[in-house]
Amino acid sequence: MFAQKMEKKTAGAENRAILRKMKKSNVPQLPWLGDQMAERQKYIWNNDRKNDSTEHIWNSTGVIQRSVVRFKPNEIKEKGEQEFEEKAGVLDSYVQTAYNELLAGNFAGASDNYIKTYIIRKRNYENGSGNGKSTIHPSTAAGYVIENKVSNRIKNLPGLTLQNTGILEGTRPDIVLDSESTPGKKALMDITASKSVGHILLKKGNWLNHNNIIYVAELVYPSIDFETMAPITLTDEQEEQIRQHAMLRQEELQERQDWYRDNLVENQSRICHALNGFYISAKNATFRQLNTIRSNFMIFGITISFEGEDKIIRATDISSNIVWDNYSPFNMNRMAKQIIDGIERGDLVQKAALR
Repeated sequence: MFAQKMEKKTAGAENRAILRKMKKSNVPQLPWLGDQMAERQKYIWNNDRKNDSTEHIWNSTGVIQRSVVRFKPNEIKEKGEQEFEEKAGVLDSYVQTAYNELLAGNFAGASDNYIKTYIIRKRNYENGSGNGKSTIHPSTAAGYVIENKVSNRIKNLPGLTLQNTGILEGTRPDIVLDSESTPGKKALMDITASKSVGHILLKKGNWLNHNNIIYVAELVYPSIDFETMAPITLTDEQEEQIRQHAMLRQEELQERQDWYRDNLVENQSRICHALNGFYISAKNATFRQLNTIRSNFMIFGITISFEGEDKIIRATDISSNIVWDNYSPFNMNRMAKQIIDGIERGDLVQKAALR
């Protein structure tokens, strides 16, 4: 078990070292695909299906500017590696096409929700930039549009699965390929913006360190400069759809925030009830343990004090205004249970972190 843990840590360190080396050497050099910002087509909604075909074959022609960043193998030698290298080129053509379409305002092939969310975030960013307003950068939403376009167009290719959660624990590659020439061998690929090249090296599962995974690569599109990108033009009908979508998202966000806050208040009540029912002394706790205990309670908006010579733990203040965007009721319930169990068993102080 110790040897396995050390092997995982070593592999992770090697991956991070590779990423640092890439950044220092500024590799790879990614060509910008022309001045796409200047030449825009009229905005196209999802009613143009000419680009939405899923009936493609692996030997598809018309592969445009290559931007495949390969991390494994270092050199193509085996038959299966050559197969995946060629298929990566085909898949990359879909990525670059989807990228160029996005710049041109052509969203055909992407789902309405991805399109509308991207437009809203792009407009919020444009309206909020330079005047101190806090907005969500549209780059992630743009990436989802590109990935969704690509996924819808390649999903019927033989030997390919999308967002496969069963390959490696704790990670979900965008694309998984099964080799036709070398049975049992696989390739993992992710669709990535150029500013994030190498992000797969930091993902769980150590993508590069499995004998059955012989090819790992990122299909890279240039990161978008939203500062110079022209506004999106919509029809009146499309504008109304965007307005309704924004209202719906706001309502959903409010419902989610209410749910998170209800969950927080419930956990606060459970923790304080347990704390009031037991005599928990932190008299023998180290300085580090005291700080850890404070931090764990503060996660739930509970301020504690250590009263008297025996440093009895008491809740002195509670706040429910600490819900954040990525709040996880599941994780909060788990941590609350750990704290309550520690209180009831009497080992809250000894275990301190409980996380």
